Amino acid sequence: MRQATLFSIISISALSISAWAAGVAQCTSIAERKEILDLSPEEWIVLQSTVALLRRDGWFQWYSYIHDTSFNSIHGTSHFFPFHRRFIRDFEMIGQRYNPRFAVPYWNEFKDYRNPALSPILSTSYFGGNGRATDGCVSDGLQAGWTMTYPNSHCLARTFNGGAQIQAWYTSEYTSSVMQRDTTMAKFRPDIEYTVHGAAHIGLGGDMSTRTSTNDMVFMVHHAFIDHIWASWQSQGYQMTMDGPGAPGEPDVTLASLLPYYQEPVESVMTLGWGLMCYGYAAP
Repeated sequence: MRQATLFSIISISALSISAWAAGVAQCTSIAERKEILDLSPEEWIVLQSTVALLRRDGWFQWYSYIHDTSFNSIHGTSHFFPFHRRFIRDFEMIGQRYNPRFAVPYWNEFKDYRNPALSPILSTSYFGGNGRATDGCVSDGLQAGWTMTYPNSHCLARTFNGGAQIQAWYTSEYTSSVMQRDTTMAKFRPDIEYTVHGAAHIGLGGDMSTRTSTNDMVFMVHHAFIDHIWASWQSQGYQMTMDGPGAPGEPDVTLASLLPYYQEPVESVMTLGWGLMCYGYAAP
């Protein structure tokens, strides 16, 4: 699979771990997702080396394909949170095939909301910063000089929405207010998807502002953060809360609804520590 193409990956898609057929049981081992800056040097090396292998074998291409072809069903609908939870966990489990110590960290974006461009996360030591002024290509950090192959051959790009800066993001106070007032997924989802979630995609620009935003590893740590927010809301008495619209022409989303692409019940991803959701979040 070293020279994997999109089509060769599709032909072996059984490697993308199937969940529901295995049933739902309590996990016997839990991966700890830490805030990025809390990773030890050794843990960062595990992430770097695993991401390099995922790239080598075409997995960034594969996950961009899934996200692109599922896009309209997983945004603007109540599938947003459960699909992305399953999606990030799928990526994480594939990474654990290469190194069992691999876990997707999260970026606590509240720490950097005033001027995200100055975050150490976007420095050479971590994920790299803005793309070059001439072509938008990312030339430093984890994915420096990467050529992406889906939906076409292009450099991994970022184009900050404030020029050399990124316009301010949402605060923890805003998010706490949403978590306190919203009692349904129909309210909670848009209040996070179109604010905290959307601001990072738009702010970073380039690949992150497209349907194939999964080309950028920042997508994974950003969505781990969004999932962390959802898990925190769930812990406030909304563990199994699922309601609100499906895609246009489709029924409302319930616990029995099937996740786009995965065709597994939404219920199967609702509880961390059960089924395939064998991970938890370290405190920031």
